[in-house]
Amino acid sequence: PTLLALPERPTLKDSAGLPFGVIATPLAPLASDGAYAEHELPYAEQLARCEHCFAYVNPFCVFARSGWRCSLCGAISATPRRYASETARADLPELLSDAIELPLGRASLGAPTEAGAPQAEGLPELPLV
Repeated sequence: PTLLALPERPTLKDSAGLPFGVIATPLAPLASDGAYAEHELPYAEQLARCEHCFAYVNPFCVFARSGWRCSLCGAISATPRRYASETARADLPELLSDAIELPLGRASLGAPTEAGAPQAEGLPELPLV
């Protein structure tokens, strides 16, 4: 990352004169061989989000008994079960890397589904936060 600290307030962000945004590469390969590593990647709906600014949990967040502190706005949010223990957090991809590829859904990525399950048609939608 080129910036390890973000402004604490929207007014400070605006006065910084820096663009804040996202780079999205839809349908990018998830592994060097193009394989879909379903067991390693969480879906977006599985990730904790800040109750104040809705940022996703990331390696720069701090966990405590009272909850987790958002690295963007500093608010404390409740800790979901997925992040309850330090041992569980040690292997979560969203806490190991500052950038991970999130799958949009099994059917939309062409991953195996249960027999008889309907397949999504068309291109997947990519919501940007």
